[in-house]
Formats: sequence, C-alpha cells, structure tokens
Amino acid sequence: MSATVDRRPDFIEQAWIALLAALTQHRQSPDEQSQDIRALLRASGLPNHSSIGTGRDRNAEYKRQWEEEILPYRVNRNTDGLLRAFAWRNGRSLEQVLSPERAWNSWSYRASYPKLSAFLAQASLSEKSKSQVLAEDFGEDGSVAKWESTGGILDHASLWEALRSRCFARSEDTADVADVNEPGAPSRMLRVVDLSPVVASLLLGSTPKVNLYSIAPFFERYLGFSNWGKASLFGIRSNERANAFTFEYHFAFYFVPKSPMDISLAMKDFRGVRKMAPFGPFSESGGRPDGDPTSSRYIYEEQLSFILIGQGSDVYTCYQLAEKYFIGPYVTGAGRGSVFVHPGLKGGAAWTPSAIFLSWIMLALHHVRWRWQSAIEAVDAQIDSPSQIIFGGNNDHRPDLLSDDSQFSRSKTYFWALQAYKMFEEKLGETISCWADFRQTGLGKLHDGRMADEDWLSTTRSIDKAIEMLTEKLEWVQRKSAEVRNLRDGLIGASSLFDSRTTVRQGDNIRLLTYVTLLFLPLSFCTSIFGMQTILPSLPVKAFAITMPVVTLSTAILVFNLQNLLDIWERISQEITLRMRSFMRG
Repeated sequence: MSATVDRRPDFIEQAWIALLAALTQHRQSPDEQSQDIRALLRASGLPNHSSIGTGRDRNAEYKRQWEEEILPYRVNRNTDGLLRAFAWRNGRSLEQVLSPERAWNSWSYRASYPKLSAFLAQASLSEKSKSQVLAEDFGEDGSVAKWESTGGILDHASLWEALRSRCFARSEDTADVADVNEPGAPSRMLRVVDLSPVVASLLLGSTPKVNLYSIAPFFERYLGFSNWGKASLFGIRSNERANAFTFEYHFAFYFVPKSPMDISLAMKDFRGVRKMAPFGPFSESGGRPDGDPTSSRYIYEEQLSFILIGQGSDVYTCYQLAEKYFIGPYVTGAGRGSVFVHPGLKGGAAWTPSAIFLSWIMLALHHVRWRWQSAIEAVDAQIDSPSQIIFGGNNDHRPDLLSDDSQFSRSKTYFWALQAYKMFEEKLGETISCWADFRQTGLGKLHDGRMADEDWLSTTRSIDKAIEMLTEKLEWVQRKSAEVRNLRDGLIGASSLFDSRTTVRQGDNIRLLTYVTLLFLPLSFCTSIFGMQTILPSLPVKAFAITMPVVTLSTAILVFNLQNLLDIWERISQEITLRMRSFMRG
C-alpha cells in the first residue's frame, strides 16, 4: 500500500484537516463524515492519514516508508536537482544576509511568525552577542569540518565564513550518478547557546530553501517558550514517495538558583527573550522576608529546543538550542554540564537521526528534572513543613499558623506560593502531555529499522521513566498546593474568628461604658439642679439627700431592665395590632 506524501508545511496540513472536520460536524452519520473528509482530502491533495490505520498497522506503514522510500533515497547520488539546494561553495555576504530584502523579513513572515520577525528586527552588524556556537559538517567519508566560538563576544563574520559554504569534494566511488565535479552535500549540526538575532539570521541564511518552512516555525516556537514535539515523514520534489523527515521537540521550564544574590548583580537576558524576576514573598520594603532588601533569589525562564530535518539516508540538518544567559559569577547550582548531543568521532555516521533525536530527549529530560527540582524546592522552603510545626522546639519557637503579623506576611507567603505552584503545575502538565501526545502520534515515525530493538526499548523506557518522575513532581506540586490552600483557608478562618471575638469584646466594653454613662447622667442632672443658687437656699439639704438615691435607683432599674421593657412593649404593640385587625375584619 503506497502512502500519500505531503509537500505542504505541517501547520497548513493541520489547519486544513481541522477545517474539513469542522465542515462535516453537522452530519449525523459517522460513515457520511468519513466519506466527506476522504473526498475533500483527495480533492485538495492532502494526505489521507486515516488510510494508514492505527496502532500496529500504522507503525508498520511508517517502517515500510523508511525501508522502501526514505532510506534508499540519497541526495548525493540522485539527479533530481535536490543536491543543489544543500551543497554550495559560496553563499551570500554577511551584509546581504542581514539586509531587509531577505525572505524572512517579508510581510508574509511577519504575519505568520510575529515573535520571530520582532526578534530578527533587532539584528544588525553592530550587534555584540554573547551566543556560543559549535558547528560541524559531516562528510560521507566521515570527515568533520568544525567551527567553535571562543567565548566572550561572538565573531559573526567568522561564524558566517564557516556557515556560508556547505560542500565537500566528491570522489570517484561516491559519484555513482551525479557528476564527480559537483560538490557533495554534508550533514550539518549546530549547537547554539543563547540564540541571538544575528545568529538566527545566519542560521536562516545558511538553511536550504526547501527547509526554511520548518526552521521558521521552529524559531517561533522557541521564542514562544512552549512545550511542543512532532515527527513528520514527507516528500520534497516527489509526488508519490517520501524522501524526507523532520524531528522537532521543545522543553520549556523554570530555573531557580540555590543562593540569593545582590539585586544589582542578577543576570538578565541580553536578548530580551526570556523573563526573570525576584522569587519569593517580599516584605513592604521590597526585599526578602528575612529583612534583607538588597538580595533575593531569582527565577528564570529556560528552554531547550531541537530540530532535525533529513533528506534520504545521507543528508540532515540539525539545530540544538540551549540557554545559559543567567550564568554569572554569583549564580550557584546552575550546572556546567552540556545539554547537547555529540554523535561521536566519525562525523555522526554511527548515529542515525532517530538515535540522535531520542538521545537528545533523554539528555534534555535529565536536565529538565533537575531544574524542576530546584524550582519546587525553592517554593517548599517558604512553607512550614509538618516536621517544622511538630518538632519546631518549645512553644515559644513553634510557628503560629493561626495568626499573622501587621504586614500580613504569612498571608502573602501563602498567596505567593499558590501562584507559584499554579505556574509550575501548568508547565509541568504541558511537558508531560506533550510527550504523551508525541509517543502516540510521532514515536512510531522514528523507528527507521536502523536501531537495534534492545537499544530502542532501552531509550524509550528511559524517557518514559523520566516522564514518570516528572509526573511525581507534578503530583507533589498538586499536593503542596492543596496543603497551602488549606493553610490559607485556616488562617483566614482563624483571623475571622479572632476578629469576631475582638468585636464582641469591644461591644461588651462599649455597653459597659454606656451603662456607666446612663448611671451618672441623672446624678449630673441632680447636681446641676441643686447647684443653682436660686434653688439651693429655698430647699433644705434633706431634699437633696432624698432625691439623689431615688433618681439613681430609678435610673438603674430602668437601665438594667431596658431590654425587658422593650420586650413588653413589643408584645403589647403586637397584641394591640392583632386586636385592631380582628376588629376591622369583624
């Protein structure tokens, strides 16, 4: 069964399929829906993926495509003209690559890839980037042409001199069909740390035109801080057979260094791509909860990205992107190990593209797990654990979970922790679901038959184990989030109870003060009356002595029985009202 091959970009294919499915949702019969979709697919020339089947049949079809269509095709030994798209001796100059006339600076690219266009708009000859680049070209004979940056400010001219040419001299035994005088196309692998606008322009300028449709969205997803993965088998300049493939994957996560640092020494992304911010609940002065306003821990966005575009069995282009913009002399716990895959000493010949891709995912997941662990521990450290509450020393030193200070520090910590856990839960969920989707829809496309079964199973099991560990971290974040939410609700409930008790006590005090005032009011009135000079000479002192106790006792009886008197008056009023209603009805 021959497979239908698509020469359109994957994102256009997905959009068409989604549109066609939406147009047929009004049908009642699933059979009618399937018939309409297949008819529209045939009319539009898009591949009918349903014809491949599912499960084992689908994987068998992918394996057949590899064995019968992709692997037999060799760019360096075909006469269909594809070789010229990959092998050239002299490319454009650096000024031409950075000029606005390039295709990736057009309005169509700006509309399709807004983040990439805004990023490339910053590229200029005067840019001084701190990107690190390692470029290697692998010839068919195992030779390697290597260029590596020396650190510090990147020499863009030297980098472009290494990238502008992509060819190797052909020998008699490697020119079965093509002209021996025509240069051969090597495979190319670039490892870039902290991709800058100029480096991105140089990569686009050195990318074959037939691969630009994959590299541009790859950069867009990298700049968008996203988790994403897909594998595709397709045809270039072939109407019936697949002769190319694309493997792409992105990991987006957060990194929190272990130690706080001075605010003025915190490293920022010189490219303006990734976000960074102080990390932790802060006091009113803007510093850390321990009262130091000059230092803080920081949280950084970090991403690892990989793409490999291959043609046949002999030519591929691979870009690996990593980030270390946050590395500085005062950053601890960042790690100094490499997050790149190095295929080996024989120009990558011993490593197939599928093996390179799966090895990169396995290595990247190790790095991602470590980063997530440091970020989660940074939040957990701000929350009192059960052991700290139970074994926190004597009662004077144990944390009081039911009260807050005048600055609401504990409430702010809880609200901050909930937001941090929510952000972590979303990104961790994206990472886990991304691999689940890729394992279901894309993993089978990697099985080209050149990896031993035990190596394939070992690699995929290692990746699954790493995903399981990330799932455990996600569950931990969810449990801690629920725990902090309960602590916050308990604190709010206890605070409300304390406020209610305080209000009751204040009401009792005000009532007592009112009683005292009412008691002294008649006394003050009597003393005022008898203090008048016109009344006192005409009345004996005995009258004052009798009036004061009588008025005081009468007032006290009235005050302390005021509620009873009000109740009696209420009952009398209700009785009178009922009698009047009965009289009016009669």
